[in-house]
Amino acid sequence: MSTKENAPNSRKRTKLLPAARLALTRERVLEAGISLADERGLGPLSMRLLADALGVKAMSLYNHVAHKEDLIDGMVDIIVGRITLPAAGGAWKSAMRQRAVSAREVFIHGSASATSKTFRIRFNASCNAE
Repeated sequence: MSTKENAPNSRKRTKLLPAARLALTRERVLEAGISLADERGLGPLSMRLLADALGVKAMSLYNHVAHKEDLIDGMVDIIVGRITLPAAGGAWKSAMRQRAVSAREVFIHGSASATSKTFRIRFNASCNAE
């Protein structure tokens, strides 16, 4: 073998990502935010803390959420999306009860800390908008 064949080719360097590292997506950022808020509350939740939990730099989060308010809005959207909607065409009283029971289950099993303050803010904002 010649030395040319044994010499490492410095032009073909590639950065290898760890196999366990997952791609950062908006949904992954929001779900991690929900987990942190459930664990620690909304007060201590920060972009830096969230980035540390995801194993990334804080600035990389801004590719997926514009700012902390956008993060919290997205978290609330996911949590509200977990509430089961009743089938259309049923009796309205039983439909409202089903929705209330589902909402209660969603909030009892976590996510209450991420939504309590935000619902109040959004509700007040929508009332004042009229």
